[in-house]
This record gives sequence, C-alpha cells and structure tokens, in this order.
Amino acid sequence: MKKPTFFMMHGDFGSGKSTFAQNLAGEIDATWLRSDKIRAEMRAERQAPLTAADEELVFDSMNQAAFQALSEDRSVIYDATWNYPSFRWDTRAATADRLGVPAVIIWLQTPLAECIRRAADRRHDEYAVSIGAAKVTANAAELINPASDELYVAIDGMKTFAEQYAQFTDQLEKVLS
Repeated sequence: MKKPTFFMMHGDFGSGKSTFAQNLAGEIDATWLRSDKIRAEMRAERQAPLTAADEELVFDSMNQAAFQALSEDRSVIYDATWNYPSFRWDTRAATADRLGVPAVIIWLQTPLAECIRRAADRRHDEYAVSIGAAKVTANAAELINPASDELYVAIDGMKTFAEQYAQFTDQLEKVLS
C-alpha cells in the first residue's frame, strides 16, 4: 500500500476482528491498535474494573496513536467494536479526516452462533475476555452495520486468512477507486 489508510474493524464480539486485524497488520505492515489490549493494560495497572471515564481514555489513546501513525504515512488498523455510526464518525474525524486519509471499515461477517462459540472461549487470547451468549446476542442486536455512504469491505469471518485477504484486496481496490 502506497498511501496510508485508516481501517476500522467492525463486527460482533467473536466475529474474528482481532484475528483478521493481526494477520492483516503483518501482511500490509500497518500499525495495529487494539482496544482489548489497552483495556487489559489499564485493568492490570489499576487492579480494578474500568469506569466509563477509563473507556474514554482507551479511545483517546487509540485516536492519538492512530493520528501519529497516519501522520508518519503508516496505515492503521483500529480494532474495536463499533456499535453506532456516530462512534465511527467521531473517530474518523479525530484521525483520518484531519489528515485527508481514506477511512475504510472492515466488516467481519460471521454467523451469530459462531460468534457466541468463539466469544465464550478466548483462552488463546491474552487480552480479550470471555463473553457469554446473552451479552454477544445483545450486542449483535445493537450493532449498526455500515451504511451505503460509508466505505467498507465485507469479509467472511468463516474463511481462512488467505481467502479473507483475497476478499479484502479485491474489494479494497474497488472501494478506493
């Protein structure tokens, strides 16, 4: 990739956002910013659950790091759950829009039953916490998917990374042209 791009991961809990983001960051040499990691570090530092103010700090930190990386001509993969379009717009405005960098949503589409299965058992992930079926289902009901006026690529969360990467590159070329 020649021009930096701001990628925002989107999808249900357990859809495969972080797995895809990690693999993609290595493939395209992008900065991977992960909300789960920042939350885990804050919980360990405070030795207490995070407050609403802490959640704001998580995203402020991510926005600053994203702006810095984009300023240095590095693409950024912003790994978080985006329930509402207003969150996406505010984050994009604080980062990519300020620099005139394209912002593209990477939408991981995974069946809810698979998301529930994955979210319940996250022992392989040192930063993510396991989430029960009720919370995954409730979040899925609130999740507002990208609108037709937003730039996005849709990725099948059940495919291998090689297959997902092929989907990504094919769609990205069309989205950015």
